Amino acid sequence: MTSITNLTNTLIFYALMNEFKPRLQDYTYFEYLRLVQEITSAQGSDAYQDALLENFIHTSQYPAASDLIYYSDHSDDADPERIVAKVIEWRRRRGLPLFKEQSPSF
Repeated sequence: MTSITNLTNTLIFYALMNEFKPRLQDYTYFEYLRLVQEITSAQGSDAYQDALLENFIHTSQYPAASDLIYYSDHSDDADPERIVAKVIEWRRRRGLPLFKEQSPSF
């Protein structure tokens, strides 16, 4: 039964990865914020949460990106809007592209 569960989780993971956008600049700000909100809600299966997190890590390119979510210095720092703001600030300082449509607050 465990091997069937592992196979199912693997298939779910790859199906979800195919639905995600490959680069940050393929997301709008609000789509990316929704991705982070989904991660921080901790809802869904482990495979689903793993797929969300892997997409966040890959698209943000932020060093230790998962630490922004799971190991923030202050509880307020784990707020999805603050997490996305940190990614934006970090990418902006490095001249990396941001979202396909900019939020009015950028």
